[in-house]
Amino acid sequence: MYNLQARNVLGLYYRETGQLDSSDYYFRSMLECKDRVKQRPMFDCIALSNLASNYRLRGRYREAITLHAAALPASLAEGDHSFTSGIYVGLADCYLELGRPDSCKAMIDSALYHIRQWPWVMSYRSCDLYPVMARYYARIGDREHSIAYMDSTTVANRRQDEKYSGLLVLRAKQELFESERARKEAQLVTFRHVSVIMSVTAGVIFVVLLVISVLYRKKHQAYRRLVACSREWAEQVPAVVPPAEADATDRILMENLGRLIDEEQIYLDPDLDLETLSQRMGVHRNMISKAVNTVHGKPFSAYINECRVRQAILLLSDPANDNLSLETIAFDSGFSTRQTFYRAFKAQTGLNPATFRKNRG
Repeated sequence: MYNLQARNVLGLYYRETGQLDSSDYYFRSMLECKDRVKQRPMFDCIALSNLASNYRLRGRYREAITLHAAALPASLAEGDHSFTSGIYVGLADCYLELGRPDSCKAMIDSALYHIRQWPWVMSYRSCDLYPVMARYYARIGDREHSIAYMDSTTVANRRQDEKYSGLLVLRAKQELFESERARKEAQLVTFRHVSVIMSVTAGVIFVVLLVISVLYRKKHQAYRRLVACSREWAEQVPAVVPPAEADATDRILMENLGRLIDEEQIYLDPDLDLETLSQRMGVHRNMISKAVNTVHGKPFSAYINECRVRQAILLLSDPANDNLSLETIAFDSGFSTRQTFYRAFKAQTGLNPATFRKNRG
């Protein structure tokens, strides 16, 4: 959603700076973006309507009508009377410029209908609507109404300016300053009241902190021992002695698999599975699975993840890799997801990767 909102803001920015081609680019990129977000039809509606506004600025009113009309159904379906009224104002402007006052009046009436549903919308929509109405009445020769809406436009613009004037902003800052000062004074009074209690409890807190410090040191030492044991385990891979129930086929398969593990480090491939390995070794996947279970006493996936954990331990143990994130360590060790990495690493070492790195020594 933030991606689409950012594109919309960039489109509006480039419009305000007069760079309509760049503005068009970002509004079109909203329509072409494949992100699935809540209220996606409304984001498309906003993009279409803003593109239509750009075409109006260029004087390409027929194309603007097509875009406004395309945006209208989503806005109506959403029940957004504010945005819908804006679309109708845009259509009214286009029809007026194309010399179709009857269609313009129909769009003005539609805009007023939706404004009546949410009356507060008029506080800012009037800045767009009143100029169109003034031009419409001038076009049909109703000078009195035209002048009246010109005056209304002036009033609406002045109110909008006043709403965001520097004086009001300054006044709001002053009120905020006064409120902050009153809050700090109240905090000071409260602090004075509790200072006596804090003095009494300081000794208790000190004792508690001392106990926590001792416990933390013991915990830290325990972590360091786990790290040392895990590093030793990763560095010294023990020789595998096949059990008696392992037949010749199992032994041969595990010797071949061992060479692939040691020499080619196939476990670093996150997409490695029994199917791809069976194609690589030219034997059925069930035979590989049986051999791993028989010789190592664990499923194939657990065996491969154990190799990846060894690699992760070696990477985390090297200070030269401290600039690498844990996600990078996971992917460089052959894990496809951070979650799988954390789960396998903690199951093997008793520590999560961040704690391992912190207590590496």
